[in-house]
Amino acid sequence: MRNTRWLRYGLASIIVVGTGLGGLLAACGDDDTNGGSSGTTPEAGGNETGGGDSGSDTGTDTGTDAGTFAKLTLINATTDMGPNAMLGGNAAIRVCFRQGTNANALDVAPYPPLPDRPNAARPNAPPGIYYGTGGTFPSFGLDLSTRFIQPIVMNAKSLFAKGIVNPGNGSPGTVCDEVVGNKADAALGFQAGVDYWELPPIPAGTFLKEKAYVLALTGCVGDATEPTKPKCGPGYEAVNGTPGVGNLKVQVFETTRAPVSASALGVQFLHASAPAAAVFGAVGVNAVQPGFVKNPADGGGFTAVTDGGVMVHQLTPAVGYAGKADTDFFALGEQNPLSPPQALLPFSLPQIQAFSGLGAPTAPTVYANGQNYVFIAVGDPDQTATPPFAFPDGGAGDGGDGSQFNTKFFHFLAFPTDPTVAQYKP
Repeated sequence: MRNTRWLRYGLASIIVVGTGLGGLLAACGDDDTNGGSSGTTPEAGGNETGGGDSGSDTGTDTGTDAGTFAKLTLINATTDMGPNAMLGGNAAIRVCFRQGTNANALDVAPYPPLPDRPNAARPNAPPGIYYGTGGTFPSFGLDLSTRFIQPIVMNAKSLFAKGIVNPGNGSPGTVCDEVVGNKADAALGFQAGVDYWELPPIPAGTFLKEKAYVLALTGCVGDATEPTKPKCGPGYEAVNGTPGVGNLKVQVFETTRAPVSASALGVQFLHASAPAAAVFGAVGVNAVQPGFVKNPADGGGFTAVTDGGVMVHQLTPAVGYAGKADTDFFALGEQNPLSPPQALLPFSLPQIQAFSGLGAPTAPTVYANGQNYVFIAVGDPDQTATPPFAFPDGGAGDGGDGSQFNTKFFHFLAFPTDPTVAQYKP
């Protein structure tokens, strides 16, 4: 794999799997243009307790302070969701959550598992956030700054099999409380560790007003397949291989909303690919250093966007990249003290735009000067284990014969650090 410097394929052959989720995920936030952030990377976790109400707020938007709530973008950066989640060679999740001001008394939010509609790129496939995809949550008009949020990762395949697909006619349809909450229907038979995975509560005070965050779901479930275990990331060695949470984790990264320059593209980089870290190494010899490249044929014009190698699950500070063109490629650089950096796995800005669900794989792109974007590495660069193209049944292809880009393979996403957020409607 280390000798494979470039991944070439035609834009016309790309059929993006499971992207375009910006208006379909569920959480809180609304469109505004205020504030900034430091680019720090607090991690979610813990079971801290706190006083207050029982968390029974329905999140109805009263129109008060709606423009100041935290903006959240979720990505599925998991390595392996297990055999029970496989959907045509890929796997997808949907999201429920408990919330409240007391970590010991959280209520399941009365919304359907989200996303709750098929994606335009996969109109005949079940709704879900597939491997290597993501998007920005819409607004429920709920202030999260004082609330604990406990993510419940739902198996999209299980929901589809039970007929829990999408709402209609303005109705929310089957809501999370009816699936995994106090009102859950026992006849549905959802099993923890197979049909859903409950993660530790994210502490109150994590999602502050006037801030924006990327939430990266990382790791593997307990029954991940043997070849992927070294690529599951830290903490997986202690898992015994039976169904369960494994080392699934929601990691929270605060992005920098304030533009770094009116005349340059603001860039942050989030290394969310544990498989890439396993393949290319940690910081040191052969560490990865991301950047832009002008010529994908020979790697010419490589401009790094970090000061050095980047560790997995690290978000870098925002920097300005001057001279951006839609013909640019974003790539990893193999940082070797004994030789000049070499670009690895370049993807063009139009391709990244399509993977991120922000538009077709064509120019002009949304990546404009005077705005900040967070570029996120996801997927597995091992072309043997994860071919770049696959047929709907999971077989390998070459991108020119009806197969589609396999989002399990390594690629980049790039989302605004200050996204526009829509109000959720069933």
